[in-house]
Parts: sequence; C-alpha cells; structure tokens
Amino acid sequence: MPSRDVTWTDSEVHTFISVADANGLSSIGTIALMAFDLCQRPGDCRKMLWRHYNDGVFSFSQEKTKTPVHIPATRTLAKRLDDILSNRNPDAAIAIYEGTGAAYSARLFRKKAQLYVRLPACLSTSRFQICAELALPCLGQVPAARMRSVP
Repeated sequence: MPSRDVTWTDSEVHTFISVADANGLSSIGTIALMAFDLCQRPGDCRKMLWRHYNDGVFSFSQEKTKTPVHIPATRTLAKRLDDILSNRNPDAAIAIYEGTGAAYSARLFRKKAQLYVRLPACLSTSRFQICAELALPCLGQVPAARMRSVP
C-alpha cells in the first residue's frame, strides 16, 4: 500500500484544480485551493460559509480543535472567490456542489473528488483525508505570519 505521507507541489495542486475545473467541478478545486492556501483541513474548507470571509480574511473556528483563527486569503484564492458567481448569502457555503446547489457532505466530496478528479490512491482514504496532504508543506499549520488566534 502506498504511503499516506504525500506532499503535493504547487504544480500538482494547480493541476488538481485545473482537472476539477475542466470536469465541471470548480467547487472541488475551490476546496482544494482553500485547503492548500489556508493550510486547513478539507472538512473545515468544505463547510466554509461566506460569512467566514470578509475583507479578504477568513475568520472561523476549526471544527476539530475549536480554535478560532483569522487567516488572510492569498491573492490566488481571493481572485478565485471573486470569480465565483453566487448570491453570497452569508449562510451559504462558499463551495457548493454544482449538481445540487448545496454544500458537500464528507461522503459526496470524497466521491466526486475520487471519481472525477482521479486522486492518487494514496490520497483516497476512508478517513476523509482527500486533501489533507495539501496542507503538509506547512505541516497542517498556517505560518505564524499568516494566522493569529482570536484573543
């Protein structure tokens, strides 16, 4: 069985996003870019609401640790979010499944990412770690210069 410790390069991440976009699943690409650029868990990214993104900064509490964080979006991520055509209802998910217009469940995200984007087998685990490896360049943590906890 291949190792689960896989670090994707910037090029591989952008290829993943391009393939998702080409397959009509730009929402998958958006979740992947959020996971990579924000160094956050994919579960947090797929559940991200528009109210969590204001003035170029993501402010939310991580699901697993309940840690409140503020993380500025990268230029690439900010541009992608600006290009999303939606009503930006504060209670709506940023990345919605194109087939239903609803937020992704963990199961649906895993299924679509695996079937249509053709994830490497080492990223297709049963514990919903589809994009977790995307955050490995920063070891699952946002560099201190990019993140600060809410006092």
